[in-house]
Amino acid sequence: MTYDPRPNSSGDTLSSSRDPIRTNFEIIRDDFAIDHVEFDDANEGKHSQSTYIELATGPVTAANESAIWAIQGPDSSQTELYIRRENIAAGALSVPTSDLAIFGVAAAGLFSGATPPLALGDHNVNMTATRQGLGLFTCVFTNDMPDVNYMVVICAQRTESGVNSNIISWRINTKAAGSMQIVFSRGIPGVNSLFDPTSWNAIVYGGIQ
Repeated sequence: MTYDPRPNSSGDTLSSSRDPIRTNFEIIRDDFAIDHVEFDDANEGKHSQSTYIELATGPVTAANESAIWAIQGPDSSQTELYIRRENIAAGALSVPTSDLAIFGVAAAGLFSGATPPLALGDHNVNMTATRQGLGLFTCVFTNDMPDVNYMVVICAQRTESGVNSNIISWRINTKAAGSMQIVFSRGIPGVNSLFDPTSWNAIVYGGIQ
């Protein structure tokens, strides 16, 4: 079926215009159902998802508005989403002058330092954790990363009387597509030792293929 954009004229008969009008309505209905809840549904008027095609040139934005658009990033083989700042003319991707990247969280977890680590809250995504020893934790990804070039943000907390002022540090000990190992340590004047934090979290940025 092909949509007919021509308006009906006053001289059209019902028999000649009925089928094109019906065809146009069927096409409108089918096209609207893409990324939207269909008509006559309890959730009509809402989006079911939002799909963006890759653009060669960024969109125009006026004052007090911004736009989300998709393009293959300068350092990526994947089509990624970007936010275009307000009052920007059409043009190529420019980070951070005109555009900001929307990094997808590929995995995240908030855990206790116990054995086994307890997942805290409902924040965990694509990640489980095990304690391998004092200050040594392994995070396993439910779905592997495409490679080892993912970014990791880690934070830890230790609640213990008398040592809260110690310097807490952590590092990635090993890194693989399916897992990573984190080492926690704390610094006391003259001593740098492994320890178990009271709680810790890790957020992984990177695409999942």
